[in-house]
Parts: sequence; structure tokens; C-alpha cells
Amino acid sequence: MRRAAAPGRRAGRPAPAKSAAGPGAAPAPGTAALLVLCAAHFMDAIDLSDVGVALPAVQRDLGMAPGSLQWVVSAYALGYGGFLLLGGRVADLYGRRRAFLTAVAVFGAVSALGALAPSGGLLVAARAVKGIAAGFLAPAALSLITTRWPEGPRRGRALGWYTTAGACGFVGGLVLGGVLTEWSWRLVLALPVPLAAVALIAGRRLLPADPAPGTRARIDVPGALTATGGLVVLVYGLTQAPAHGWLSARTVVLLAVAVGLLALFVRVESRARAAGPAAIPQAAHDGGREPDDLRHVGRVHGVRLSGHTALPERPRLDTAPNGGGLRAARPRQRRARPLRGPVHGALRRAPDDRHRDAAPRRLVRAVLPRRSGQLVPDRDPSRHGPQRSGYGGDVPRAEHERRGRNPRPRAGPRGGPAQHLHADRRRRRPRPRHRGVRGRATGQPGGPHGRSRSGHGGRRRHRPRRAALRPPPPERPSHHARRSLVTTASSLPAPEFGGLTALVTGAARGIGKETVALLHARGARVVALDRRADVDALREEFPGVVTVRGDVAAEETAVRGVRTALDAFGGLDILVNNAGRTLNKPVTRTTVEDWDAVLSVNARGAFLFAREAFRVMAERGGGSIVATGSYAATVGLPEGAAYSASKGALAQLTKVLALEGGPLSIRANLVAAGVVETDFLDTFRPDSRAYLASFGGAHPLGRVARPGEIAEVLCFLASPRSAFVTGAVVAADGGFTAA
Repeated sequence: MRRAAAPGRRAGRPAPAKSAAGPGAAPAPGTAALLVLCAAHFMDAIDLSDVGVALPAVQRDLGMAPGSLQWVVSAYALGYGGFLLLGGRVADLYGRRRAFLTAVAVFGAVSALGALAPSGGLLVAARAVKGIAAGFLAPAALSLITTRWPEGPRRGRALGWYTTAGACGFVGGLVLGGVLTEWSWRLVLALPVPLAAVALIAGRRLLPADPAPGTRARIDVPGALTATGGLVVLVYGLTQAPAHGWLSARTVVLLAVAVGLLALFVRVESRARAAGPAAIPQAAHDGGREPDDLRHVGRVHGVRLSGHTALPERPRLDTAPNGGGLRAARPRQRRARPLRGPVHGALRRAPDDRHRDAAPRRLVRAVLPRRSGQLVPDRDPSRHGPQRSGYGGDVPRAEHERRGRNPRPRAGPRGGPAQHLHADRRRRRPRPRHRGVRGRATGQPGGPHGRSRSGHGGRRRHRPRRAALRPPPPERPSHHARRSLVTTASSLPAPEFGGLTALVTGAARGIGKETVALLHARGARVVALDRRADVDALREEFPGVVTVRGDVAAEETAVRGVRTALDAFGGLDILVNNAGRTLNKPVTRTTVEDWDAVLSVNARGAFLFAREAFRVMAERGGGSIVATGSYAATVGLPEGAAYSASKGALAQLTKVLALEGGPLSIRANLVAAGVVETDFLDTFRPDSRAYLASFGGAHPLGRVARPGEIAEVLCFLASPRSAFVTGAVVAADGGFTAA
């Protein structure tokens, strides 16, 4: 008696064998699983960019030297670049899901340790381990997409969103890094912790399980050691070369060791071909139709480390991934094309592209990995250098070449000059021959024979259309930029202080307020300090100015003022020691308290601020210290013993600062001002107005100085235009000391 057939099977036919689990048989993960991978990629990218914003705060709190501070970033790159290949191989052999979740857990735990680091050494170690974890995380996440999402539209969309997550993470890290640093740099380092926790919990539930292990190949230990060791030594040598010199013995030895290890790796793998390379599967060399995991990892993430210099190309990146991924998924289309749209067209017509389109030999021939949305360079990126290897840095021009519209010059008619398709897309007609004899210039067309010079009976000769795109003429320096310094301060060309931070003491009134106004108007970021309460009014009068109240004679005020500049603007480039105090008493009536009060402000306060600023400028590679002195330091001032002595001490302090700061690119100068028309005289002379009127006649110019004139000289000495002036005592007294 025949047995009944099982439901779903036809009688008399054998049951089909169960297919092995694989990317083609297993159902594709859902959108939630893709969000987990995108979140991990976002976390990796945001951690790479936000730490650079927090470096000044890290240096202040942990007391790290500039040479050690760079390792906060370099240690991450060292671990990432050194273990990227090994991470891809480990994911292939031991399971991509397992490698991904383990790397995410380590990344989050080390981020928490780095945020709590009490010293710079522990912070650098945490960053190095985090880089190693990222080296294992990146290939595992990318290989999950390329193996678990089926070929076609779904994989194209997945790769497009994955790339977009990385781009948004890098740009978002720059913004969030600045915002979180306002509270604490430790929040910046702790930012990946909640992201890692969410990705770890969701990944355990949503990511598909790894297939059952079959005959698993082993990692070739000699190959792994030589490959990883060679990459680590190579990255270390490249990061140390700028500090020690490219031709120094240290750099040469490190690079030689790296080359030796990588050469040994090639030799080891050539002998152990049966066991497979340590990190490069054999499929990567066979040129097959389907690119393997390492190809994606090397192109996408290896390029990313050098591609962050292409931030100006960021709008193209932000519009390209999704369109590229969708187009890549179309049937019978071997290569993807980048997204075209309004942003693409606007960038293609941007003025900056005119000259680059005229030099096609220098273009990067960007292509796409088969069936993916990630923009990468071609098979030989070393020909183009890291500047052109970024995220889709040449999307419009690569698309021109693929569509047959590259701006390669073609020969003109009859061997004439080359023509560019961007200049004139029509074929130019050849120049007509001359039929008559050229005559001398007369009042009639065609010369004395009455014929046109072109032989067409007076008709205007056809002129070919001129190029639509022509490089702009070189800019000539303006008249004001070439003017030299003359007698009046108003003729000084305006210095450029864009991006520089200045700290001005005694900033509430008079010369200090005028200096703040000039610096602020010329692009400087200003911190204004004064003991008076009206210094706070500067914030409303000059938006963006940060104010500090305090006594300049107190050491705590000097530390707080410099720290405010560092916290608010990330550095200090200019110090204007303008705060001062005077005393109008004969020597016999001057008490010790009077003497100490004047010298504590004019000499001690200037020393305290100069010392704190000197330390910061030495670490930042240079700066400018300017002080407001007085003619009393050279000629003496009756009934002003304390004031004259303090200004003399300030002049000598300036010269010492110039001598010690020269090797550190720190300049120090002093303006020996004459009598200035400010309310400063009201503190010790009730008849200040009458005194100014009578004293002005003693000057060759017949008047006393205005506050803005002294402020102009201070700004000139602080600006880069006086880069070769240091240790100078510049007299700004209207010629009073020249008499």
C-alpha cells in the first residue's frame, strides 16, 4: 500500500534537499537591522571628528604637552589602520555578527574609560584600543550588508544609507564636539557610549545569526603578525615624520622596518598560498565578478582615513550616496552613476570648477564598486594622492567622463589651438581666405583698393565665438595695500585679525576700549578685562566680545582671563597689557602703600598676564604681546616717582619677553604713549582739562594724543604686518621726547 504524500509534495517525487544557508537563500534583514549597522557607522565617524574640537580643553585639564596631545588622534588612526585588514579576515572566519557585536561592545567600554581618564597616558591608550575596535567593527558591518542583503535594489539602498550615515556622523561630530566641549570635553569622549549600548542591544535581537561553522580555515599567524606589524609601524612612522623630519634617522628606520615587514608578509603568503593570506582572501586577487568583503573594506574605509581633507566637497557627498546606491541596483547596469540634481548642477557650474575642468589629466577617475553606492577611487589610487581620494571628491567630473562628456581638449581647425567643449560646443568654421591685396589703413574699407581686408566686399568677417569660460585675471594688490606707513596713525592699513584671539586688559574706557573696538572690527575674537563694572557694557556694544571683571594685580585674575580666552575661543594669540594706574605725589609724600599700589598694577599685573599668555603662546607656536607704556619711562615725570618707575620696569620686561620669546615666535613690543586725552587724568588732577590745554603746546604737533591714535599703534604692533618687529619701544608722544 502506497504511503500518502507529505503535504506540499507531489507523489512519486523525492523531497528536495535542504539548501545550505547563504546570502542567496536566507531572507534579507529588515530596516531595523540596517539602522543598527548605520548607527554603528555613525558612531565610528562621529568619534573620529569630534575629538579634534576638544583637544585644547583636554590639554588644559590633563596638562599634556603638544607632542603628546597629537597622540590622542594619532593613536586612534594607528589602531584603525593597523588592524583593518586583520579585522576583515577575522569577521570572515569567526562570524560577521559575532565580530560586529564584540567590536561594538569594546568600542563603547573603551569610550567610557577614555571619558574618565585621569591622565593623558591612559587617554591615549584608550584611544588606541578604540581604534583597534573600529578596525574590527568597520569591515564586519560592511560585510554584513554585502552578504545579507540580496543583490539588486535592496543592497543598493542599504549601501547608500550606510554611506550617508558615515557622512552625517563626521559632519555632526564637528558640531556636537563644539557644543559638548562648552560643558566638558569628557562628554565628547563619552558620546559613543549610549550609541554603542543601543547598537549592541538592538544588534543581538535584529541582526541575522552567523551560519553554522563548517570546515573553518585558520588564520595564518605569521602572515597576520607581519601584515599588522608592518601597517602599525608604517602608520607610526608617518605620524612621527613631520615632528622629527622626513630624512631623520628615526623616520628612515621606521619606514624601512615597515617596508621590510610588508615585504616579509608577501613572501610568507606566497609560500602559504594553500592556507590563505592572513587578511586578504584569495578571491580578492582573482578578479572575479563579485567583489569580496576586503575589496569593499579597503576601498571604503582605507580611503576614508585620508579623505577627511575633502570637507569642501561635502555637499556632493551628501547628495550622492542614495542616488548612487539606487542607480547601482538597476538591472543590466554594470557601474553606478552618481546622483544628478539641482545641487549637482549648481556645483558643476561653480566658479571653482572652471580651472579644474580645463585640466582633465589631473582629474581623479572615480568609479564605484560593482553594485554599491560608495564612491571610491580607481584601482590605482596612489597615482592621485590623498587629496583626491576622498568621499566622491570628483563626482561631477567622473560622471562627465563616464557619460562621454569629459572636458578633454580637442585639436582646433588646421592644427590650431585646442578647443574645450566647455568653451564652445559648436564646430567652428574655418577662417576665410583673403582674396585681395591688403592695403594700408585708410578711411575706406579695404585700404586704397576699396576692398575689405577679408576680401568679402566690406562684409564683416566672421569671428568665432569666444570661450564662455575664461580664467579671471589675477588680482592686483590694491592701492591701500601698497601704501607705506606715514606720519599719521589714520593712514595705517587695516590689519587682518581673522581667526585670532586677543585679550585686552583695562578695556572699559579710553585706550583699552578703542583697542577692543579696532580688534573687533578687524575680525579678532576679543576678551575684554577690567575691574570696573562698565566693562560688561562692551558685550552689547560689540557683539561677540567676552568680558571678565577682576583686578589685574591678582594672580587669580590673570589665570582666569587667559583661561576664559581658551574656553571661549580655543586659544590666545594677542595680549594687550593696557591696564594702568598713576599717582601724582612728590617723593617725600609718597607712602609705601602708594608705591605698592601703582607698581602692583603697572608692573606686577603686566608680568602676571604676560607669564600666563607666554605659556599658552609657546604651546600654540607663537603670538604677540603688546603693552601700553609711557614717555615717563625715559624722560621722568615730576611728582610721578611710582608711575615713572613702574613704566620703566614695564619697558625692560618687554625687552626680556622679546629675547626669550624670539625662538618661540613670540613677539613683545611697547608703545611709549604721551599724554592722552582720556578721563585717566581725572583721577589725580582736578584741573585735567586746563592741564591738557597747556601741556599740548609743548608737543611739536601742538596737541595731545587721542585714544584711537594710540590704539592704532597697538593694533599695528599686534598684527602680522609687524612680524619682524620685536623688543621695540615705539614712541607715540607727538614728538615730545624728540625735542
